[in-house]
Formats: sequence, C-alpha cells, structure tokens
Amino acid sequence: MNREQSFLFLSRMDKYLQQIDRALEMIEVGTYGICRVCGKEIDEARLKAVPTTRICFTCKQNEAKAAR
Repeated sequence: MNREQSFLFLSRMDKYLQQIDRALEMIEVGTYGICRVCGKEIDEARLKAVPTTRICFTCKQNEAKAAR
C-alpha cells in the first residue's frame, strides 16, 4: 500500500514538474498567459491561482460543460 501511494505521489510530482517546465518555456518565448483555446490573455488572478494553466477561466468552464 505504501509503495502504491509513493508511486502515485511521484507520478503527480513528475506531471507537475513537467507543467512548470512548460510554463517556463512559454515565458521564454513570450506566450505565457495566453489561452491555448481562444488566444486571449489569461486573467492575472487565475495565473496566480494556477501558474501552470494554459487555458483561461471561460474556456475551462466551457470544457467542463462539454465534458458533462
């Protein structure tokens, strides 16, 4: 059980580190804070709450609705 939990934890950490790396790359090329769906700027409050996000709040809501 502990090994399974450790594996899940490490897997989540790896995914988060990949998201951070992607965000850093986007900063370097000047695309950080631009929604990948609509192309508009992502609100600063959302970026502060979820710094690795690549999608604005409106588009995220629309994705969630579509998934239901």
